[in-house]
Amino acid sequence: MINYPVRLSTTEPNNPVGVLKIRQDDNGTQKIVARITTNSKPQDLTGLEVAFNMRTTEGNVVMEKAVVKDVKLGIIEYVVSGFATQQAGRNTAYFTFFIGDDEQFSTKDFSYFVTNSVTSEGVKGCDYIWRFEDLLEYVTDLANQSQVQLDKLINDVADIQQQIDDMFALIASQGVLSADEVRQLMIKFLAGEDIEVTVTSDFTGKIAGSNVENGNNLKWIHRPSLVSPSDNWSPATQVYINMINKLDGVSFAATAIASSNRLMPQIGIEFNIFRILEENFPLIFNSSTTDAEKLNIAKNSISSLKYDVFGKGQSPANNTIYTVAWKHTDNLHGNQNSVTGTTIQNAGNSLSGDYMRAFFTKEGLLNVVAYANASSESGTSIASVDYASIDLTVKFNIADFVVTKDQYDALKKVVDDLKIEISSNLTESFIRSGVNLSSVKFIGHRGLSSNAPENTIESFQQGATRRGAFWGIETDVHRTKDGFWVCMHDQTVDRTTDGTGAIKDLTLAQIKALTIDYGSNIGTYPGLKVPTFEEYLTICKKNSLVPIIELKDTASYPESNYDSFVDLVKRKGFENKCVVISFEFNALEAIRKRSNRITLQYLVNTFNTAAITQASTLTNCGINAQHAQVTQALVEACHSKNMEVNAWTVNDYPIIEQLTEMGVDYITTDRGAGRFVNKEKTFMIRKAANQIAKPDEGYSTETPYLEWQASGNRVLVHYEYPFQYSGMGATSYLTIHAASKEAGYTFATQSELNNQLVLVCYKNGVRINPMTTSTDDFWIGITVKSF
Repeated sequence: MINYPVRLSTTEPNNPVGVLKIRQDDNGTQKIVARITTNSKPQDLTGLEVAFNMRTTEGNVVMEKAVVKDVKLGIIEYVVSGFATQQAGRNTAYFTFFIGDDEQFSTKDFSYFVTNSVTSEGVKGCDYIWRFEDLLEYVTDLANQSQVQLDKLINDVADIQQQIDDMFALIASQGVLSADEVRQLMIKFLAGEDIEVTVTSDFTGKIAGSNVENGNNLKWIHRPSLVSPSDNWSPATQVYINMINKLDGVSFAATAIASSNRLMPQIGIEFNIFRILEENFPLIFNSSTTDAEKLNIAKNSISSLKYDVFGKGQSPANNTIYTVAWKHTDNLHGNQNSVTGTTIQNAGNSLSGDYMRAFFTKEGLLNVVAYANASSESGTSIASVDYASIDLTVKFNIADFVVTKDQYDALKKVVDDLKIEISSNLTESFIRSGVNLSSVKFIGHRGLSSNAPENTIESFQQGATRRGAFWGIETDVHRTKDGFWVCMHDQTVDRTTDGTGAIKDLTLAQIKALTIDYGSNIGTYPGLKVPTFEEYLTICKKNSLVPIIELKDTASYPESNYDSFVDLVKRKGFENKCVVISFEFNALEAIRKRSNRITLQYLVNTFNTAAITQASTLTNCGINAQHAQVTQALVEACHSKNMEVNAWTVNDYPIIEQLTEMGVDYITTDRGAGRFVNKEKTFMIRKAANQIAKPDEGYSTETPYLEWQASGNRVLVHYEYPFQYSGMGATSYLTIHAASKEAGYTFATQSELNNQLVLVCYKNGVRINPMTTSTDDFWIGITVKSF
């Protein structure tokens, strides 16, 4: 039976679910497994019955019984019947929950698409994980064979497209990915980007004393203090293992510790990382023969993990259960997590990066200990676990399978042709458009440096706002005397701080003691400090921004500088998620020697064919040119060599439009990209007493121009960048500050056009002119949406 796992909410729209593809008249062979949430938390289904409700495109209704499988986790199952699949096309459905005949609540609607029956062998019964493995195997074969095979993929695209649609319509275990989303993952994978897949493992199917069915293990021990996993633990019996297979209130607690023993009850949960990877990704260890090789692959592949331990604790001290990750070979235990209460709660934790990898044993195990405080003369101590599982987020990259420059170039050509071939089935964001500003990747020059001082935490963070709306943010890095990387444009601290001296001659402590005293709106941001490169990367990761890193003044760099730089990029998880740029070609060569996965761009003041030829000698290297040097012919010359073009530094939108028409791939700017890429505009208009009304740039996606029109007794709010089409319609939403409303101010719009809106301002029902230095004082928020 094919399972379609989804998450459905009773409170929020089910937009992430996508469209499920279910085969027509395939009675009883397909099952929707839904996890029900309310306000993003599992919905308790205790005492409830559930029904599946379907509305066809013609308005017919089908209601059928579904089954509650786990009341605490909110999991239900519905075996799809022939009635629900009798009509091809899009169908809308929802689940309703009852006590007796009384309806309690329902999920929000979700859609499924009934397709003609699939006859292709190999699809039935498979899920996304296995089909992803087929893709990896296919690409591996291509990488090991000739150029002819790579070219064959281009010709096969039309034939495999339907297969891809069918295969990727089946949802990943625990995931909520539509067919389109998974297809986009495939394109990202073939394009050389990292993609991530999350898989879950628990104790389902575990047989006590055997690792054949399930490699995870459960054990327990009583000791006066916390002990390592190498001590003499007692193995859990089958009865105990069965108790943690699902969250049902039946908990595993080996024994209650008698009060006089003063012992701490401890439950050991051993997750077999190797086994989980092998079960879900059978090809992942194909190239390894030893545990050491497997461990290296696991450390490089797993980007993060989350373990869940639902339980409770009881002791004379408190009702607290604790969990901690432990590596016995190093006597290393991690950060303790805990929950307190008399009910079952999740005491799990998340691990990532090098901190996570430190807990993987040489045998490929992750040990987690759950425990309560020790007993005493005054009472008993118990640690109980109701359910335990682990989620591994696994990262894949084409570079793991394709290693030579010829193979890379050939696959890049395949990707370009693949995008064109299936463009009707892909979202617009994956296809380059030479005339659509939203298709250009905007980069914030030293952050949002028009709003906040350059190369500061504040400037970087503002780059992630709707006003910034950047794809990536650029910074410049230098290395300190004691080996730390910091973000600053100049070689010295003189221009932008209250100190003096070359960065290479100062320690990090000396630089951190300085204060930024130069830059945009410096008076608004007192006390800013010089950020480290690592702090900048952390901001990028938290805000899903791509780091664009300029290496400067590298002529005297020792090799250790390049080693340190690349090691830090890898450690922070950005090896295939950043762009390194430099005017000094030898610096780019040094980076390429250390990594084939980092994207490079050659910074040039003179953009010509010689620069293109030089940059093309490095794999995955583009041109980053001064914008006045960019021509249509040079852009096309780069694209013919599969090289991308970045234009710097552009702040005027007529030039940005011109560069976009030429087909550049990136534009670096000091000002926000929100004026181009947002589908709506947000303004905050501030009228302070004795001042004219003006936009508050801190709360506006762009800077509008306000003009008083005396003939109409109204304000024209001109957009900095008009909506793209003059024939569009628009509507405005006004938000009035409470103090403004209480003071008698009200506002209205008379019209919205592609380039302006008309605003009317009232005080106690009488129109006023806010463009004077009157004593009027108000705030108004405006959101404009096009349609």
